[in-house]
Amino acid sequence: MHTVKNDTLYIINFWATWCKPCVEELPNFELLAKNYQNKKVKMYLVTTDMRKDIATRVTDFVKAKGLTQQVIFINEVNADKWIDKVTTAWTGAIPATWFIKGNIGYEKFHEGELTYEELEQLVKLVIP
Repeated sequence: MHTVKNDTLYIINFWATWCKPCVEELPNFELLAKNYQNKKVKMYLVTTDMRKDIATRVTDFVKAKGLTQQVIFINEVNADKWIDKVTTAWTGAIPATWFIKGNIGYEKFHEGELTYEELEQLVKLVIP
């Protein structure tokens, strides 16, 4: 369990511009953020694109898709150094989404694409 102890639900989605299922599910995260904007939900979209693509491809993609959630890049070329730090359950495949609500000890990791309904169902487990 990670040490976040507040009552906010953190949703961390790992994706890439070249990953078709990732791109297809991104609007679901944007819609969820809009629908839960007055709730204690914080979302991060973590791109796994190559470092050389951040300044151009990723930036252009974020603008073109109108992404409003915070996009983060992990500045590490060797994914093996950080994947296990997320969870040992992760094979490294994307899309992948990590849910954490520390004050109740809730942590859920989902590997694979999520529909809006599936995403909201996981949120409703811990956010009324």
